[in-house]
Amino acid sequence: GSVVSLLRPVISPAPASGRLNLSQPVVPAPDQIGTKRRRLYELFFEGPKAQTLLLATNEVALGFSSLYFLTAGQKPDGKIVETLKDEQSSSRDVCHIFTVTKGLIVCHALDANPDLNYVNDIGSKILELLETEAHIIILASDSLSNFKTVDLELDRQSDLLRKLVSDSWQESTSWSSPPPPPLESPNMVSGIPAALMTFAQFKKIPCLILINYVDSKTLDSITLQGFKKVFEIPLLQSFSPTIPQKNVEKRLRELISKVEQGNLYI
Repeated sequence: GSVVSLLRPVISPAPASGRLNLSQPVVPAPDQIGTKRRRLYELFFEGPKAQTLLLATNEVALGFSSLYFLTAGQKPDGKIVETLKDEQSSSRDVCHIFTVTKGLIVCHALDANPDLNYVNDIGSKILELLETEAHIIILASDSLSNFKTVDLELDRQSDLLRKLVSDSWQESTSWSSPPPPPLESPNMVSGIPAALMTFAQFKKIPCLILINYVDSKTLDSITLQGFKKVFEIPLLQSFSPTIPQKNVEKRLRELISKVEQGNLYI
C-alpha cells in the first residue's frame, strides 16, 4: 500500500489504475510552534487566479516550461517566500509564479529536494493561486534507474513517460490522443507533487502528474521530448509550440548555459 502523510507526503498509484491510492490514513503535521527553526510561508501575487495551473518541479521540467510557455527572460509576477523564524530570521524564494495568459499560471518550484516536513505548507500556498473550478498539471522527472518494472523492454528504453491522476481528472475528455500509460506500482511520487495531488484528491480538484523518466538529467532536446505530450491536453493545446525551431534551439542553448552556471532556479 501507499504511505500518504501530511508530514512526509509520498504517494503511489492504485494497482493497474494510474489513479491515486490513499489507502493509508492521513497523519497531520505536528505544530511547529516552539521549535528552534519555525518556517513560515507567504504568497506574494496580485494577478488573476488560475483556471489551469502548470507546476514544474525540477531542472528538466523547469527547462521545458521556460522554453515552451514563457517568453525569453520573462520575470516572475509573484513568489512564495519561506522565512526561518529563529534567532536570526532569514528568507528565500521557494516558488516563482508566472502569468502566461489569462487563466494560465506557470509555477516553478525552486528547490529540487524540498524538506518533506514542509511541502504541504508550500502546496497549500500554491492552491491559493487557483480559481474555484481549476485544473492542476504537474511536470516532474526522475532518473530512469529509479523506475521499477519487470518489463525488460521498458528497462532498455532511454526515456519514458507515466501519469498519475486524481479521481476528478476526466481521462476521456482530457486528451486529444491516447494518454501516456499510468504509473505502475510500486513506483512512488513524493515532495510537492505528492502534496498537491493529495490536496487535490481531498478537495476534488482535477489533477494530473506527468512523470518523465530520463536516462540523463542533462537538459537537452531528448530529455525535454517526453513532456511534449502535455500539448495533447486540450487545456494546453493553444500553447502548442509555434516558435520557429531555430529560436527553440537558441533558447535551449541559453537554458543549458544557465544550468551549467547554476542559475536555472533564479
